[in-house]
Amino acid sequence: MNILDGILIILIFVLLLSVYKHTRMESKISAKLGEINHTMKSRNIELVQSEHQFKTFFEELAKPACIFNLHTMRFIQVNRELSDLLGYSKKELLNANLSDLIVKEDLDPSIETAYENSRGNHLASHTNRYITKKNTIVTVNWIFSRPDELGNSFCIAEEVPILEKLIK
Repeated sequence: MNILDGILIILIFVLLLSVYKHTRMESKISAKLGEINHTMKSRNIELVQSEHQFKTFFEELAKPACIFNLHTMRFIQVNRELSDLLGYSKKELLNANLSDLIVKEDLDPSIETAYENSRGNHLASHTNRYITKKNTIVTVNWIFSRPDELGNSFCIAEEVPILEKLIK
């Protein structure tokens, strides 16, 4: 065996060692990708279940409720109870401008409340009057959550009974 044969054997050994390490690395990478894929599938299932639970809770809530964006002053989501209270379809409410729904005298205080809440000055409730689709007026007291980073707030409404309206 001459020097060239020795160098050739060493190069083949290094090449085989490199292929072996590469194969082991690919195997480890493949196993890790399998773990990540499994974790993502599990989390996706959890997310879908959580969304379903929220939608069910939101829709079945016995009180009028919505998710309202304080920056755009628009409904993001409304439940059936709110739609029934105001007489508008969900689609109509989602496309409506707040100024079309609230009694004009209540609009500025409502905008101010939304502005204060969007700035982080959390005001837990607010009362205003809405014009229903039948062109009647309903007084609603809103209780709402702190807004999220997008300015969305979860709100629950309660109609103010007629007797309370007369007292105020």
